[in-house]
Amino acid sequence: MMFASPRHDGLSRALVRASGELEWSRVLGLREGTAPRSLLAWAGHVVVDAPGSVTVVSDAGTVAWTRPKRSASPAVLANGLLYLVSPMRRLQALDVANQPVIEGAPASSLASDEFSVDLLWPQFEDFLLGAYVAEPAHDEEQLDGPDPQPLLLVARTVYGRVMPEWWDQFVGEIKLNPLYNPTRRELLIAQNRIQVVDVDEGKRRAAFAVGVEDPVGWSVDEAGTICILGYLEGRKSVVALSPTGSQLWSWTDMVDDDRWAPGQPPLRAASGRVHVLTKGRVLTLEAGRLLWAFDARSDSLRHGASIGDGSFELRDGRLISTENLRYATVLSDGQVLVSGRRTLRLLDADGRVKFLVALPEDLSTPPIVDEAGKVYVSGTRSLFKLR
Repeated sequence: MMFASPRHDGLSRALVRASGELEWSRVLGLREGTAPRSLLAWAGHVVVDAPGSVTVVSDAGTVAWTRPKRSASPAVLANGLLYLVSPMRRLQALDVANQPVIEGAPASSLASDEFSVDLLWPQFEDFLLGAYVAEPAHDEEQLDGPDPQPLLLVARTVYGRVMPEWWDQFVGEIKLNPLYNPTRRELLIAQNRIQVVDVDEGKRRAAFAVGVEDPVGWSVDEAGTICILGYLEGRKSVVALSPTGSQLWSWTDMVDDDRWAPGQPPLRAASGRVHVLTKGRVLTLEAGRLLWAFDARSDSLRHGASIGDGSFELRDGRLISTENLRYATVLSDGQVLVSGRRTLRLLDADGRVKFLVALPEDLSTPPIVDEAGKVYVSGTRSLFKLR
């Protein structure tokens, strides 16, 4: 759950009240090779979600507690609790003092242990879970049979029950992580086509074309409008689809030397704008029109970056930016927090830089904002707080 919402819209309801000064940094003491994947703001604390563990840190920078979890699964905040899948496949819900509130049912009924949790969303009475086996093994009794296909198992389960209320399976490669829209009570599954599942009854409502040849990211807003990033004839493209699959608009980027930022879905601003990230730019679209573009590569050069600090390299006699934008979070007032390789910027609603902070580590998570308006982002080893 890297982007906090099951819609992957990247929208935070908080407002930034930080000026861009580093308040503190804390080394997290994680195992080698387990860089944090996401952060969550929780009741005066920050949850650091890393492969195999969650660490809860106070807003003063003190580690409150750490707990193991299944490596290929997210940590999720809902109903005032922290939900995770334990190493023993059980769903757990914890309060901020690390006390178990719900032990729950088995998180997955898959026989295989080689599954990742691509969707976890706790509701008040039940939870949704999507478990994906990307490379299933041969059945030992059918070694001469056809190669097994990837499998996504989706289920809605009442807390404490072993058997789900309903379950469904999708055979074949999953192109994008599933989305859930709580407003419309719909699951969206992306294979060769997008499938829409009614969460209450578990029935498939509709299926329609993805809209791009090579999808790399997507999100859905509260009204059910789907936005997909991908490529069409080799060019970066953004397509917006209605809840029934009809195309509302599309936009193609004519700049060829700048790929999509890996892993970053389209951001859905409260105003209806869509922000998308390439490795070098932030692009803001409205109804298929480009409103503004922010180029981090030229901005770094204006702020005095050089070959010596690793922000640029000399290639064929030209100064080439190595910054690489990574993740972003859009705020309710239209501002956008954007992390680069080792930089964090706040852009206003028109794409102007409000602050730029250089940090000493490669950054690994989207930035978040707590209730007090302070900003957090994690590097590969340390958590940083800005005031």
